[in-house]
Amino acid sequence: MNDKITFAKKYENEHSGSEYIGYMHDLIANSYRDAKDYKSAYEFLKNNSDKVSTYRFYSVAKRMLDENEDMKTALEIAKLGVEKNRQEVENPSKDKPEFFSNSEWEDERKHYLGLNIFAYGNVLYNIDEKSKSLLVLEEAVNLTRREDGSINELYSKALVENGAYGKALDEISKFIETGHGTVIMKNLLKEAYLNEKGSDEDFSEYAEKFEDAAKEKLILKLENEMILEPAPAFTLNDLDGNVVSLTDYKGKTIIVDFWATWCGPCRASFPGMKISVEKYNDDENVKFFFVNSWERVEDKHKIAADFISKNEYPFQVLMDEENKVIEMFKVSGIPTKFIIDGEGNIRFKSVGFPGTDEQLVEELDM
Repeated sequence: MNDKITFAKKYENEHSGSEYIGYMHDLIANSYRDAKDYKSAYEFLKNNSDKVSTYRFYSVAKRMLDENEDMKTALEIAKLGVEKNRQEVENPSKDKPEFFSNSEWEDERKHYLGLNIFAYGNVLYNIDEKSKSLLVLEEAVNLTRREDGSINELYSKALVENGAYGKALDEISKFIETGHGTVIMKNLLKEAYLNEKGSDEDFSEYAEKFEDAAKEKLILKLENEMILEPAPAFTLNDLDGNVVSLTDYKGKTIIVDFWATWCGPCRASFPGMKISVEKYNDDENVKFFFVNSWERVEDKHKIAADFISKNEYPFQVLMDEENKVIEMFKVSGIPTKFIIDGEGNIRFKSVGFPGTDEQLVEELDM
């Protein structure tokens, strides 16, 4: 680890302003995280908060939450992340990426702030400061535009466990109605209903109207977003070196998913994409391609391969190392998914992550 830090310092001195300085510091933070040396990770993040990415604080804190490790240190890391991300929202330290509009760039910064606030609220919840976590989680829900299922779910839990049954009914029903609910939230809705009404009589009819509204909205959304335009032909190598050409799959339904390892919403969407890939695994008429683009490191192949291997995703990843294919598809932000029919026409385009695995799978199924 000391060698990595020494090299990063030397590189920074010799290449002031290089974009790779941030990547190196992210890798060092990740090394501390992967070694479970969380106290050193905290010290490193604290001393290099201006060099690591805004997502890195959330990444380390989330790992600690997932493993229920050292909540005291996790709380401090989450606080650092909230402080850093608030600064970035108010006064960005970097120039706007060329592929983002001003509003998209602002939305992304707010999204990362929301994730870090979620980590902070999640730690508070886990150390039984559930009353204090409630307002924190509410801010995280709003910053992520009420679209992140995991954040919505924890906020819903906090509402119910704090006895705010009336507000829980209002909030959870809205999450479900807009398609940003989860299976667990349906159970929470029933618990809130029982406590608020004194009985679960008529609950099924009550909940059904929100579920039906969500399905109707999704169908209408997909119908309105249906398109018909020729998909750009492309040829790329996959991670194993196989040559893949879109024209070789005429007659099949193709899902093309543009992503990058640094993209939080891309990563958040992958569990749902895994469900879909496995669901259609035996259907020879459906094919998924995950096109890795816009990577910010020199060895793009390695970082993509390592990510897929570590997470055990059954994805066929195509390497768009020169970002030519993503430009051909006129992608403005990732993740972006295209559904291409058997005639080679784009029929549907989806930008971003809907917030829940359930909604993502349902979108692709329709």
